[in-house]
Amino acid sequence: MPEGVQTVFEATGEFVIGHPVLVSCKNDHDGLAPAAELESATKAKLRYANGACMAVEISGSRIRYTLENYVEDSDGLRFTLLLPSRFGAGGEYYIGDVASRPFPLIKGQQILAQKNASKITLLDFSGEGFSILTPEGFHEIQDYRVFDQPALAWIYNYQFDKYSKRTSFVFDIISFSPFPDASPPPRFIIDRFGQYAALDFPGKITDERQLREDADREAADLAAIEPPPRDPWGGFHGSRDNYNLRATGFFRIDRAGGRHVLVTPDGNVFYQLGVCCIMPDEGMTVVRGRERIFEWLPPAKGDFKAAWQNGDPSTGIASFHAANSIRKFGPACDDEAWSGRAVKRLRAWGFNSAGAWSRLTKTMKAVHFAGTPQLPLEPWMAPGLRPMQGAGRTYDPFQPGVEEVIDQAFAKQVAPHADDPAIIGWFVENEVLYENITGAVPAQKGDSPSKRRFVELLREKYHDDIASFNIAWGIASRTHASPSSFDALNDTTLFAGTPEAIADMRDFMRLFIETHYARVERLFRKYAPNHLLLGSRWQPGTASDEQLVRIAARHTDIVSVNYYTRVIFPDFLRRVSEWSNDKPLLLSEWHYTAVDQGLGGHMEVADQKERGLAYHNYVETAVALPFIVGHQWFTYADQPATGRWFEGLNGEGANTGLVNVTDRPYHEFITECRRTNNAIYDLMFQNHKSIPSERSSVNVINH
Repeated sequence: MPEGVQTVFEATGEFVIGHPVLVSCKNDHDGLAPAAELESATKAKLRYANGACMAVEISGSRIRYTLENYVEDSDGLRFTLLLPSRFGAGGEYYIGDVASRPFPLIKGQQILAQKNASKITLLDFSGEGFSILTPEGFHEIQDYRVFDQPALAWIYNYQFDKYSKRTSFVFDIISFSPFPDASPPPRFIIDRFGQYAALDFPGKITDERQLREDADREAADLAAIEPPPRDPWGGFHGSRDNYNLRATGFFRIDRAGGRHVLVTPDGNVFYQLGVCCIMPDEGMTVVRGRERIFEWLPPAKGDFKAAWQNGDPSTGIASFHAANSIRKFGPACDDEAWSGRAVKRLRAWGFNSAGAWSRLTKTMKAVHFAGTPQLPLEPWMAPGLRPMQGAGRTYDPFQPGVEEVIDQAFAKQVAPHADDPAIIGWFVENEVLYENITGAVPAQKGDSPSKRRFVELLREKYHDDIASFNIAWGIASRTHASPSSFDALNDTTLFAGTPEAIADMRDFMRLFIETHYARVERLFRKYAPNHLLLGSRWQPGTASDEQLVRIAARHTDIVSVNYYTRVIFPDFLRRVSEWSNDKPLLLSEWHYTAVDQGLGGHMEVADQKERGLAYHNYVETAVALPFIVGHQWFTYADQPATGRWFEGLNGEGANTGLVNVTDRPYHEFITECRRTNNAIYDLMFQNHKSIPSERSSVNVINH
């Protein structure tokens, strides 16, 4: 429980009651986040920068919190539990014993309810859910979708009773179902096509015949589309001669017409119009343990075997998107057949390549549909790498023997593709939260290689004078016992709160970043000399660190940012470009979603037409910047309503796709995408002329 206490319920899913932040007053909206020291699977100590300490112990369905060290400026604790946005599709909540209230399907206001009570009950559409019994306190239900975070939230505020010295309290968690075991099962949530059963919307599939008719209609529609002239890779036809470019047989970067450009293996200008997650696995969802919420599941044998993960029903993981593709096109639903159909569509819609998390098949390579894989630098990709605690999705660069582990992983997973022209380049990693490392490393113990290296850096900076260090970090003023040596710091929870401490952490981060990126570049050039190093797919907050950008960009060919935004801010992107010493920039992940089929999600707009116009505005604004060389839309198909399989029972389940779960394209959305994509090279080189549109702006995208 590094982030909080995890609770698991059969059909409702997995939830985390986050470790509480310590607040100094009612209006302290930020509070102090704790550093969690895990003593066992059921016990932890939470330490706060002001010296407060709390013990957490789990016993069955009871969580006990005990404040072991009270600090006078502490007023109380604030707990947060996030619910997936699917609770808005028919879910409800009770605060105390008052009547239930429904979660809204469409976001509106932030605060949905507030009340003093000692119980909260949260239910999904099926009537399944749970109650949390708490001490009397202030409960809130908030809709985080107003902040473009696809979640609803329960927030509980516990105030310390300074007079009775109440320092220990419990949460009791009770699983809730409206039906006893002997009663009929609850009504299902998901129909036999993977759609929300209770919602009606235009174009909802109700029988298999509609899917077969879709296949015939789509074949005629695609045959009638005449795309603009392109080179075999989707590059700007004729630009090799127009801009005096050269062909090398691989993708590379260059300049043409006063801007950065990617160049195809044939030597033509290429603006990446990529789509992420082109693979049938993306539609997989966990069905085991909650079978009763589904109207139908694919049969274990016969034509629908491919709808199960790895063709194996025993995994308990299935895809309604795959099942619908089988109904629509027949049982050929392997990677090759599926990707062939997908690429035919994408090319007709103006997209020219695969983005991150796509499976680059032989079929895709045969038609010159290139891709962008990721280096094996996450521990699950390269066994032997030690996870970097607190940062997520990366390894500890100071781990002994780490160079050999990465070298072996690259030799096995990267080197075999060194001569593949269908690989544009490799991403270093994905959304590593470098900004969290400065808080995570000081709180770690001596078994962390990064913590030990950090302590050595401190020893060097303070010339082995622990008294000077204690003063600089303000330790003596916060605690009764100060570390007596630098060796003792290895197992001491530290908080960087003084200017000197912040400067020390910045020095450590400089060492951390340089060690990591220099190693990655060195080994990458060894095994993939023909391919581009595409950067780390940072989130905008991460990319706002000048030191990180400057160091990392020295070791990559392109800087990549997963740039989710309602409004493109050119000044932000220019700043990143300047910090990178004018490296090309790839917008490596983004999307807009709508709630018209019950999914919603991140960056919601009103409907599919608005999604298309938002796409138009985003791309037209981005391509006007001369250092942008492409973008990757996330994703090809909608995420399943019951969540992506690898995230458990409450994974993301949003309207991210070009097609929905029934494999039906969002035609209003795609019409705008195709019109924009087909004009991309005009936008790049003909004074960035605007694409004619039915509307000149989008309500939700305010320029």
